[in-house]
This record gives sequence, structure tokens and C-alpha cells, in this order.
Amino acid sequence: MGITVPHTLESLESEVRTQVNRHLERQLARYARSAAVLDEGYGRLLKALQDVLAAGGKRLRPLLTVLAYRGYGGTNNAILQVAAAQELLHMGLIIHDDIIDRDFVRHGVNNIGGQYRAYYRGYTDGAHFADAAALLAGDLALSYAHQEIIEAGFSAEQRLAALATLSQSFMQVVGGELLDVEAALGERKGELALKISYAKTATYSFVGPLVTGAQLAGVQPTAMAQLQAFGSDLGIAFQLADDLLGVFGEEHRTGKPVLHDLREGKRTYLLECLEVHLEGAEAQEVAAIVGNQQATIQELKLVRDLMETTGARVEVERVMEQYAAQARSHIPQLGVAATAESVFDQLVDRVLWRSA
Repeated sequence: MGITVPHTLESLESEVRTQVNRHLERQLARYARSAAVLDEGYGRLLKALQDVLAAGGKRLRPLLTVLAYRGYGGTNNAILQVAAAQELLHMGLIIHDDIIDRDFVRHGVNNIGGQYRAYYRGYTDGAHFADAAALLAGDLALSYAHQEIIEAGFSAEQRLAALATLSQSFMQVVGGELLDVEAALGERKGELALKISYAKTATYSFVGPLVTGAQLAGVQPTAMAQLQAFGSDLGIAFQLADDLLGVFGEEHRTGKPVLHDLREGKRTYLLECLEVHLEGAEAQEVAAIVGNQQATIQELKLVRDLMETTGARVEVERVMEQYAAQARSHIPQLGVAATAESVFDQLVDRVLWRSA
């Protein structure tokens, strides 16, 4: 069944999610059977990956891949397999990111690290072994992302181009992840968060999927430049919205512990905006709370309240809307079909008003 570009984002999103989920369920089941032949423990790891897939997710990256491909006139249903590769890249990266951030919940259920902590409970160094299992699961997902493109029904030249874009996305996001980790040390001040937002989020979550879909549809270089600018701006707006949700969101909607970014000392733009307004004892108090694993909920809420009362939250919302407006300004120059142009516009609204 082919996917065209309907007039609404919701319609395209639903169809892409359904078809990509079905494809990934089949593929992971196939991989699980192969793993179980080697050892039942290996099969268990693949089962954990299947659980991560079933737990939820917006399938944003596959959506963008298909939107760009169909928007530029692509008709090959093999795009769904390439779109699935974008989701597997995301899956591998968030598994690794959860290890780094010491997160054990994703979409409201135990992630792979959380599952294996339960499985290894009672063992000496059980937490370490759980992290090792999660690390290996993330490696598998990244490997499968490449395999999906290798097996996709496009020409060898097209598949090589898609693999090159995937590798470029991976290189950039790893750099963004390292910046994010080192920023938590607190040795670098200033507007580092926007650079992290671009490298860690915009590159692989927006630019990579859009470029991949457009490449496979044979887009012209001028339109590609506009598409990359659109993805970059919208990706940064998306990350700023994510930072706000991490502090002001509702846990039952986000599926992740609220205030966890503050406990981990994440150098978000929201935190940078807060620090501009602090001085003296107040600045010292916040510095002692942010990044402190023993900080109480009451202390973390104090920092959240300051983000509200100092105007830091309003400033982040202003910058988020600015990047979203910049993204919207590129849409008329994309050269996509009218129905696709409407969906791109709806996508900007979704980023601005997302609640999870």
C-alpha cells in the first residue's frame, strides 16, 4: 500500500507509524530468532529491544523521511524501510543517551537499562551489568539501522547516498552528545546549549531524515539547502520545547521523570537563561542544587520556580518561537507539492504546541 501526502499531518503520521511499526516488529522478530539460536540470553536482549519498540514513540523521524520523499514526488514504497532505519538510529541513540543520563524509564515503562536492573537484581555489580546490556542493545539498533538501508529496494547509488547521510548524522550527534556531557561539568559557560541543540537533536532528528527522503526523491540542490535550513531551525525549536517539557511538563504525558534534567545538571538553554538573572547567594544556591544527585524534589522545584519568576521560561519560549518562525519562512522555497507544504506548516505548529 503506497503512502501519498494527505492534507493533514495526523493522517500521514498515523499511516507512517502503522506501517513502520509493522515492518520493525517483523524485522526485530527475525533478528530475535537468529539471536536465540546462538543463546537464549541473546534472545532475551532482542526481546528487550522489541519491548522498547512496543512501548511507544511518535515515529517522528520516519514521518519526516516519508514526508520529504513523497513531497518531492517519490513513489517507491521501499522508502518505508529507509524510514524504519531512521527510527532504529533514534532507538540506538536514546538507549545510549539513557545510560549517560542515568535514566531507567522511557514512555512510562522500564527502558532496557531498567529491565536489566530488575533482571540482575541481587547480583554483585548488577547495575553495571545492566548498563552493559543496554549498551549492547543500543549497538544492535545502530547496526540494524544500516542493515535496513542496505536491504532497501533502491539502486546501489541511492543506498550509498542514504548510508552516507546516516553516517553524517551519527557523527554529528555523537559530537553533540559529548558537548552535552562535558557541559554538565560546568567548566564552559555562555550560550553552549543552542550549539548542543543543533548537534544533538536537529542533525539526526530533523535534517538527516528530511535530507534522506529528499535525496532518494532526486531533489534539486537549491531546494535541498532550504530543506536543511528548515530542519535545522525546527530541530532547535523542538529541543527548546523538550527542555521546557523536562522541567514544566507532566510526567504522565512525557513518559520521563520531570526535573531529571536539573538533577543531572543538563546545560539546557533554559538553565543558561536562568543563570543570567542570578547573582550572589541565590546563584550559589542554584549551583549547589543543579547536578546534585542528592537534591530533594523541593530543591529542584525551587529552581523550577526561579525559572518562572525570573522570566527564564518566557525567554526560552520567545527563542523557540523565533526558530519556529524561521523554519516556517523556508517552506515556500522548498518546492514541494501543495499538500506537502501544508503538512510542513502543520509540523511547525506541532513542535510549538507539543505536550510530550
